[in-house]
Amino acid sequence: MNVCILTKSGEGYGYGHIRRSNVLSDFLNKHGIKTSVVDLTSADVGEVDADIIITDAREFESLKIKELLTLGKPIISFDDTQTYKPYLVSIMSLPYINIPDPLPNYEGSNFLVIDPSIENFKSQELEHDLLITFGGEDPNELTKLVVSEIMKLGQILPLKTCILIGKLFKNKDLVTSMAQNLGICVIEPNDPSDVFVRISKSKIVVTSFGITVYESLILGKKVILLNNSDYHESLFRRSGLEGVVSSLGVYREFDVMKFLKTIDEFLVSNGTREIRINPNNNLAKIKGIVELVYRNWDVIKYSCLLKHDVVCVYRDGSCSKFFCRNCNNEFIFPLSGK
Repeated sequence: MNVCILTKSGEGYGYGHIRRSNVLSDFLNKHGIKTSVVDLTSADVGEVDADIIITDAREFESLKIKELLTLGKPIISFDDTQTYKPYLVSIMSLPYINIPDPLPNYEGSNFLVIDPSIENFKSQELEHDLLITFGGEDPNELTKLVVSEIMKLGQILPLKTCILIGKLFKNKDLVTSMAQNLGICVIEPNDPSDVFVRISKSKIVVTSFGITVYESLILGKKVILLNNSDYHESLFRRSGLEGVVSSLGVYREFDVMKFLKTIDEFLVSNGTREIRINPNNNLAKIKGIVELVYRNWDVIKYSCLLKHDVVCVYRDGSCSKFFCRNCNNEFIFPLSGK
């Protein structure tokens, strides 16, 4: 069995998707499933040669999915809220809102793709009170916002603070200079493990809602959110992490004094915020889904799924149902034994 993971990276996408695609690819390869990753920002779906496709790019067009289906490629999607697309299996590992029917086949944090090596970074010696990290691109320049608001106070924070500067940052040199003038340590990670190191060496992590929140909690850190949009704030509210994570709301509402007060409260509070997510168990669940799709694909391999205009109309943990708008037939892909 050959698997190909299609994703996107770079400007407008950041590096989070390709990072988790590589983690999943490494796990599948290690466990005997030949897997490759294709970055669609520099390649085309026509170059794909695999038995099963996994997509980790929400912008993947329905026409491209149908093109792959006509070539006989069963497709598993990650975190695409457009679940009507003819994916054989839809997995939502992160919270979602306002998703159109049908719902995904599988959902929840037990499908999060997190690098298992994170376990090696627990209990490192603390170096920072505060780590500020908004990903590899930080499109709304939240790092610059936080640093500039601190500068307006006219004083250096009595906190050992570190910020992570991503390769795609706008005004990278300006943000670096501003931070250094405040006595803030500035680091540009060269590898995902560099991020784990900095999280582990910090008491509090400031970030926006996404995979870094879960990584920080796995490492037992206290997390403060400053979100990119009302949408991300709503995702946080649906995550079940309220009371574990503190949110300052959307960046447009950023209040530096509230920010500093929350930090003070976190620094004096007792206990950790660790959550129990086993990255290897999560990856094993996904591997099981891949193997199931491979075994069951021939059930509908020669049906109108490959030839007509189909949409998904129903999903759950036992099957996916599709409707053909050409011949008005419905057919089912089983997610259990044949």
